[in-house]
Amino acid sequence: TSGSEASIIEDSHKVEKKNLKKKLSDMFRRGSKSNG
Repeated sequence: TSGSEASIIEDSHKVEKKNLKKKLSDMFRRGSKSNG
């Protein structure tokens, strides 16, 4: 079970990273828009 658990944790981390990148890019776009 430890193996599958590790893979699940890895997947969740990947999703978190993706969401983080999305949030960062969204913030960047908003910031550049307000600055421009």
